[in-house]
Amino acid sequence: MSKLLPVMKEFGKDYLQEIANEQPDLVDLLILTVHLPSHKKKFILKQLNDDIQEIFSDTIMYYIFIAS
Repeated sequence: MSKLLPVMKEFGKDYLQEIANEQPDLVDLLILTVHLPSHKKKFILKQLNDDIQEIFSDTIMYYIFIAS
């Protein structure tokens, strides 16, 4: 379970809709991924998660570097 899911509910935001507004293809791919066999679904979602975390970490490090 997502740690941020309760936050999403508390603020009454539809984060998937917000993502769809910016990147509809990403949402389509996520929905299609759910219907894949388990091993492929796990691989794709893990890779997507790893890629996003890496970009997020790089972005934070960039802003820390600029701020110092």
